[in-house]
Amino acid sequence: MYWKSFLRNMWEKKGYDVYTGEEFDHWVKKSSRDGDGTKRIRTDLGQDEGSAFHSNAIDHAVERILDTGRYTEKKMFVVKNPFRIAPLTALILFVTEVPYSVHITLEDGKILDERSEMGTRHRIPVYGLRAGQENRIHLELWNESGCWYEKEIRITTGALPRCLEEQVQIRKKKRESEIPFTIVFGGSTKYPYAFDEEGEIRYYIKLKTKTFGVYRLSEGRFLYLSPEVEVPSFSNPHSALAKEMDLMGRVYREYLISDGIHHDGSEMTPGGNIITLSSSMDQYVEDTVIEIDRKTGKVVKRLFLGDILSDHPYFDYFDWAHLNTVSYQPEEKTILVCARNLHSVFKIDWEKEELIWILCDTGFWKGTPYEDKVLMPQGEIAFCYQPHAAYFLPGSVEGRKRLIIYDNHWHKRRPVESFDQDKKSYVRIYEIDENNKTVSLQNSYRTTKSKIRSNGIETKRRIFAMSGSLVKNIDGYQGRITEFDKKTGKVVNDYLTKSDFYRAYPFFADFHAFSRPMEINPEILVDRSELDDYSNNDFEPVPSEADAPEVGFQFYGDNLLVTGTDHLVQKIILHGKRHSYVKDYSHTEQNMAAVFGNMVYSMPVPTSVLLPDHYQIYIQSGGSLYDTKKTFQIAG
Repeated sequence: MYWKSFLRNMWEKKGYDVYTGEEFDHWVKKSSRDGDGTKRIRTDLGQDEGSAFHSNAIDHAVERILDTGRYTEKKMFVVKNPFRIAPLTALILFVTEVPYSVHITLEDGKILDERSEMGTRHRIPVYGLRAGQENRIHLELWNESGCWYEKEIRITTGALPRCLEEQVQIRKKKRESEIPFTIVFGGSTKYPYAFDEEGEIRYYIKLKTKTFGVYRLSEGRFLYLSPEVEVPSFSNPHSALAKEMDLMGRVYREYLISDGIHHDGSEMTPGGNIITLSSSMDQYVEDTVIEIDRKTGKVVKRLFLGDILSDHPYFDYFDWAHLNTVSYQPEEKTILVCARNLHSVFKIDWEKEELIWILCDTGFWKGTPYEDKVLMPQGEIAFCYQPHAAYFLPGSVEGRKRLIIYDNHWHKRRPVESFDQDKKSYVRIYEIDENNKTVSLQNSYRTTKSKIRSNGIETKRRIFAMSGSLVKNIDGYQGRITEFDKKTGKVVNDYLTKSDFYRAYPFFADFHAFSRPMEINPEILVDRSELDDYSNNDFEPVPSEADAPEVGFQFYGDNLLVTGTDHLVQKIILHGKRHSYVKDYSHTEQNMAAVFGNMVYSMPVPTSVLLPDHYQIYIQSGGSLYDTKKTFQIAG
């Protein structure tokens, strides 16, 4: 006890406290207990209130610490990894008697060099810390007269997880990069991470993602797709739980999507509804675009690509389209979607649900009703095959658009006669004249063959090829990030990644947004309830006498999670004394059992619509009904 007190006094003499765990955890537990103490669901099954609930409790604890007034510019409180999943982040907390702006700098300032808004309550976010060492952060307090006070904060971090060790290798470094901090995610990369120009990992989220990784939103937020809560499909199960979170690790909202989402998503406007990809689940997958209401979590619109392209010969495969990109153009109320297995990019009127044009090999749609929608090439041009990440670039004007796309130049899924057998992939920039329905190739940047995933990025003077899945690894590395000079096309910087990835982007932190407290209800938003009502008169379960298959049960918020192997459970029946309900997952079958048949995940059953009753849980598996002996009660 003496040494603990002595060391603590030494830290306080330096002017700040260091998070030891116990004190902050006390505040978090106190915040978690706030409420009326009543529970709607009573059960012996495990219960988790949800990530948004826990983030809200932590954020509330931060505000309570500031409320005490104990921590000032002379004695600051430093919370390492405050939201528990971003280990190379921290919060510096203190109050001042008069308003100040805080200028914070980490080392050379390339990653963190920010100034907060004027105020007396200061919650200063820190990100970009080096792993496994002491980090020095410089703080300055400013008022109208200039810098009034300076302090150095030192934060020691733990080592990187083993899966991130030696993850990035510099292959070529000739110039200063226009992306000094790059975030990489998805594919077989276990945790999203960001590395600096020296190839050192300075940020990671200790949270395993789906293959598709994360979807960027505004204010430093992103949409994280859970790889644990999913719904079965005809191939890869779709994530049914999406978490809206920021790079500090705060989860603001959680969305439960009945048919799941995959591949890509974005905001329709900053802070507005989310547009993302789903599936029709009627024989086909990965062929539908949906709009999610940001406030309610409800799916307010669904657009099946097959309704736009209702008459063509390509409905020959359950994954006939394989949509991998979607974006919304608010000024035109249109969407841009990329369909890997159709070698095509489509522009569609979102309100009228009408096809506007197609960017594709001109021969692919020949002889179909959509032949006249294909953009006609001008000058020397190269077409894309099984492409990814098609987006309009800034600076486009009405009638003329610039579009960037990663051309994997691969045709294994849908071979076409016109494929030129080119053994390279490309980042291509097209210019589209929408008035004359023509397209020209503005630039093309040749890179290593990447068969799937991948994306291209344009900055002021550079083009980045984010090649996420190399056909042939380079010295054991499966991904490559290549920075080209835009004018000359020459490689100026080149990095390799040990694991393959889905996409890579400039790190999208928002210092001011991270500095603000949360102001969002942490409930889990459900798009719609799909529980069929079984009355007791019509449903009397007669369970099989055989042993029930191995299935797990837990509540996540108001949602029952049923965990088992892919397609093991077809129906979940909740049988009460007065009411009975069923969640039916029997409308799909696994067409790629060798790849996805052994996956284990949790299927959600929303219980918010259940009437008060005492329920017994039954499952149907392989055509037989089983009594799981598990129960729960919905309180009146």
